[in-house]
Amino acid sequence: MSKKDPTQLRIEIARGHWALGEIEEAVVCLERAVSAALDPNTLMLVVGTLLDDVASEPVNERLIALRDCILERMEIKAGFQLPEPLATPTMAQLLADQGHPEKARAVANVVLEKDPDNERARAVRDSLGSPLEDRRARTILKLERLLAAAQRRSQREAIA
Repeated sequence: MSKKDPTQLRIEIARGHWALGEIEEAVVCLERAVSAALDPNTLMLVVGTLLDDVASEPVNERLIALRDCILERMEIKAGFQLPEPLATPTMAQLLADQGHPEKARAVANVVLEKDPDNERARAVRDSLGSPLEDRRARTILKLERLLAAAQRRSQREAIA
């Protein structure tokens, strides 16, 4: 018997759970594969496929969190050079929608290097604005989150 790749084993188990309608178990298998730092490229393709299939909000949020975790690992591992099949206008849009404008811009630029006439990639890149605006927007977002957290804390203290 030949030894199988652990990533493929986990993915086969996750797909089996998914096919049986055991969504929670499938997501747990994928979470374990990600936490074990198994092949991020293959995991990204599987998570993307499952995201297209799922409509449940909590499961969708967990899959999005998994996708973000995989992207972070890929970025650390390769200085944010996405593998060929993932450098697409769709991925650039997803990154932009998730609040990662620099990453989205990088992916859009890779697509435009290969295909200068790609309108979707150009639209994503043009919609992002300048890196300076990105830094300002992130700073404002961080400050708003801090303010919201402080307000929740003061409300809890007022109740207690």
